[in-house]
Amino acid sequence: MASARFRTKLIAGIAALIGMVALPAACIALRYSGPASRIVWFDYLPVEELVLTLAAAAVGLSLGLWIPRLFERDSTPRWPVFRLSALGLLLGWILLVQLRAFPASASADARAAWAHARIPQYAALTRVIAALPEVQRDVGRIVVVAPTARDQHRSAREMNGDDMSFALDVIGERGRGVFYADCTLDEARVYDWRSGRWRFNGREQRITHVPDRVPTR
Repeated sequence: MASARFRTKLIAGIAALIGMVALPAACIALRYSGPASRIVWFDYLPVEELVLTLAAAAVGLSLGLWIPRLFERDSTPRWPVFRLSALGLLLGWILLVQLRAFPASASADARAAWAHARIPQYAALTRVIAALPEVQRDVGRIVVVAPTARDQHRSAREMNGDDMSFALDVIGERGRGVFYADCTLDEARVYDWRSGRWRFNGREQRITHVPDRVPTR
C-alpha cells in the first residue's frame, strides 16, 4: 500500500513537472509561429508574455497532478471541468493572436494599414525611407510603404527607441522596389542605422547612412 501511494505521488510529481514546462513551451511556440510570426512585436516590459507563461505553467501543473488519477484501478475518472476550461481559455487566447495576425495575403494598402495601427514606430520608419533620394529617384512620389508578404519582420521596444527589422514594399508613381531596414528609432530621431538595402529593377544598393532626424511628413 505504501509503495503504491509513493508510486502514485512520484508519477503525479513527474507529470506535474512535465506539464509545468511543456505547456508554457507549447503556448509560446504557438504564439510565435503560424500567421503571427510574420510580424513580431516585443514590448520593453513583456507583461502579456509573462502572464501567458505563468498561466500556462499553472494549467500544466494542475493537469499534470490530475493525470495519474486516470490510471488508478479503484477510482472512477472525474473530468476536471475547471482545469479543462482553463486550458480552453488559454488556447483561445493564443488562437486570438493568430486571428489578429498580419494579413500577409492582403493588398499593400491593407498591409500598410495593419502595420500603422499596430507597430508604434512604423510611421516614422516609412517617413525615413520615403525621404531617401535613392528611393525617390527610382520610384518617384511614394504612394504606399507596406511590410512584404513573405518576409519576417520584428519590432522591439528598447530604452532609447524601437529596434526595427523590416522588409518593405515601396510603391511609388513610377514603380516599386523593396527596402530592407535594420535600425533603432522613435518618432523624432534615428538613434542607430545598422543597415539598409534598396532593391529596385534587379539591382541592389546599400544605404549606409540616413539623417539623424525623422522627417515630419
